[in-house]
Parts: sequence; C-alpha cells; structure tokens
Amino acid sequence: MPRKKNPDNNYFNQAVEDAVCVYLHSTDERERNKQFKIIYPALCKIAEVWHNKLKISYHDTDSIDMQMDCVAHIVEKMHMFECGKGTKAFSYFTVMAKFYYMIHNNKNYKYFQRYTPMSYMSVTFDTPNSDARDDKANESKMLLEAFTMYLELNIEKIIPKAKYRLVGNYIIDLLNNFETVEDINRRKMVNQMAAVDGMPTRHFITKLMNNLTGQFNLFRKQWMDGNTSLNFIEKTSLTREEKMIVKETFKESSVKLGITRLAKEFGVTEPVLREYISTII
Repeated sequence: MPRKKNPDNNYFNQAVEDAVCVYLHSTDERERNKQFKIIYPALCKIAEVWHNKLKISYHDTDSIDMQMDCVAHIVEKMHMFECGKGTKAFSYFTVMAKFYYMIHNNKNYKYFQRYTPMSYMSVTFDTPNSDARDDKANESKMLLEAFTMYLELNIEKIIPKAKYRLVGNYIIDLLNNFETVEDINRRKMVNQMAAVDGMPTRHFITKLMNNLTGQFNLFRKQWMDGNTSLNFIEKTSLTREEKMIVKETFKESSVKLGITRLAKEFGVTEPVLREYISTII
C-alpha cells in the first residue's frame, strides 16, 4: 500500500500561504523580512519547476539567472495578490512564473528572427508568406495561452457564483489542452457541459459562454495595444464609437434584437448595454 503524501513536504504548503498574507498586510519591516525568508525558497522552487517544464528555447542568459529574474518578477507583482479572495497564492505565483517565461521566450524569439546572422541560417529558405504565417500562428498561440492564465487568475471575479464556476473551469481545462482538441464546435461544447453532473442548464451555460467571449474580446484588445497585464478587466461603459453603433442599431423603440451579440462584441455585460439602450429609446 503506497504511503500517504505528507502535506508538510510540499514546498508551497499552508505555512507559505499564511506567510504571504502576513507579509502583504504587515507594515513592520522586521516582520516582513521574517515572512519573506519563508516565502523566498518557495518562489525559487516555482521558478525552477516551470523553467524546466516549459523548456525555454530562446534565452539570452543562463538558466539560473533566468530563474532569479523570474523570482524578481514575482516579488515585484506580489502586492497585486489579494489574500482571502478565493485564489491561492501558489496558483497566482505559478501563473506569474509561466507568464514571465512565455513573454521572455517570445521576445527573444522575435529578436532571434530579426538579428540572426546569415551564416546561421539554413541553406533552404522558407517563402516570406510561410514566415508570416508562422509568426501569426505563434502570436495567436501566445494570446490564447495568456488568456488562459488570465482566466485561471480571475475566474472568481468573472464568474462570482461558485455553482456556475464549473463552466469556467471546463473552459480553462479545454484551453490548457487546446492542441489535443480535434473539433471546436460551440453547440457540441454546450451539450457536453450540460451532460456533466453539477453543471447549470444550457441556458445559463450559454450566458456564461457569452460572458467569457466578452472577456476574451477585452483581453485581446488590451493585448494588441501592448498591455500584457493579467489583472481583471471590467468594462462598465461604452466608448463613443460603440454608443453611435447602438444608436444606429436601436433607432426604433420596437427593436429588441441583437443585444447579446453587441454585448459580446463590445466586451460588456448585457445589463450595461441594456442600461444605455434604455436612455435612447
């Protein structure tokens, strides 16, 4: 019979979780230093584990220096973690480490593509169109991976009700294994989720899917603008251009269709859009 796992052997156990909260809430420098001595080895282990798991291909420093830079990145962002809000410090710092390595690897990949000497290049050359397609595919994959991390960090805020959060977790699992998925069909996904014990009805699953689509549109816009933050994004108003589109769409008071589609397109919740519509009709 296998021996039961001892939770105290975990490098990021409850003692470290508690130390993180004390460190963030304390204003006493001696106390913060004391707690940081508990936290630091766990951060180093996270950086080491994910450096080895992700197998970084493009880097401009040795492995140890990169891991130390990753730890520094987590420490710099540590104040953004909110204790007692549902997310574990371990999950938050793990996502930050994965995100750091992903951004770093992609930046160095682009540098490598641009500045590699001709002597290092293959005798056979890909066509420009092929290179462009590869770059586009790499950027799309990176965006999807970043959005998956965003969901992992903010799923409690995106879907506040725990009974509906199974839908979010299902989507996160799907995105984490995206390369193994053979067919992406929204209706099929909804039917599969509805068949899982504990899932809400199809009606609520569809509404939650629309909410997640809106979040993706918000995240993608922010990402394309160069903002790589993983903080929760909440859009509570429409832009000037979006208001013009709404006015054009809802000229007549009898028009009631298209709210779901527009809310997804604008990246807002339906109540936000309905509130504005009520002021113009």
